[in-house]
Amino acid sequence: MASASLDVHTAHSIAEIKPAEWDALNCPFSSYRWHQYGEAIYKDSTPLYVMLSRHGEPVAHASFWLTRDEPLPLPPNMARTVVEAALRRWPLLLCRAPMASASCLSLPEDPTLREAALKIVAEVAEAYSRQQGVSFLIFDYLQPSAVQIPGYISLDMPDAGTALSIAWTSFDDYVKQLGKSARKDFNRHRNRAADLGIQIKTHPQVNRLDEAVALIQNVERHHQTPLNPRTRAALENAHLVDLTWITAEFDGRLVGCGALLGDGDTRALTFLGMDYDVQYVYFQLMYAAIQSAIESGVRVLWGGTAAYEFKERLGFERMANNQIVFTASNRMVGRALRYLVAS
Repeated sequence: MASASLDVHTAHSIAEIKPAEWDALNCPFSSYRWHQYGEAIYKDSTPLYVMLSRHGEPVAHASFWLTRDEPLPLPPNMARTVVEAALRRWPLLLCRAPMASASCLSLPEDPTLREAALKIVAEVAEAYSRQQGVSFLIFDYLQPSAVQIPGYISLDMPDAGTALSIAWTSFDDYVKQLGKSARKDFNRHRNRAADLGIQIKTHPQVNRLDEAVALIQNVERHHQTPLNPRTRAALENAHLVDLTWITAEFDGRLVGCGALLGDGDTRALTFLGMDYDVQYVYFQLMYAAIQSAIESGVRVLWGGTAAYEFKERLGFERMANNQIVFTASNRMVGRALRYLVAS
């Protein structure tokens, strides 16, 4: 059997794994360096790393994060309060790249070996879930139908991420190839921002941290999403990975910000903060992120969710990474959940 030839190695710190072995199976936002960044942020959560090898060669890996404070996409009501309280008692175990909308599950291409590897990874994670009193074991940000585990529930989430494949050597070349209406919007946005006196700046490190956190939380409140409890730690440790910090200033005030975080040849614009009383800030942050990504020579820029029409006009495409596969560690909870999903 294929599973019999696979050696299993588990760890609770990325330092226990050789960098070359982990990075041999690298995918966006799952590198050894990125996990060092994750551990600096999730200091209160012991990760679980699973590595599988065959004849001494790495063939699969996954990282799991135990979390009791996952920001839930629920309206601020009693139901969310109850769920948040339950998760503090019975945490989630997430197979996900830390601080990124990306999976951290790498499997072999060979179908037989892939099935065997997935079975082992799931079994190891399930055993850890029982040990830690986990409520739900979740694999998210997967490609549709990429992962199927017997007994697990599979759902497609409504909001997919976006990505821009970069094929230009300069920002001017990028702007020139945009459609006529997109170029018109770009020039209009740029001119209006200049008329208002909005200044866009890029920095090699995060500055004006307190103001930035307030603006980021302002965006979260605007969208009625829970405040991310790890924002400050993520920005304080952003120097551990590739970083371009983008700010928008108006009359000496910080009115917008965003972190362009990188792993390998991919960048992601995240931790957007805005003062909604000042117009055109969002557009300028997006343009600055694209320009910075092009000038950095990266291959792909992730643009996040929402504002799909605007992003598509800029060349972003929706990513096929919105599948979630999960199971309940408690059988009664699992049966109730399957009933609700089926109905």
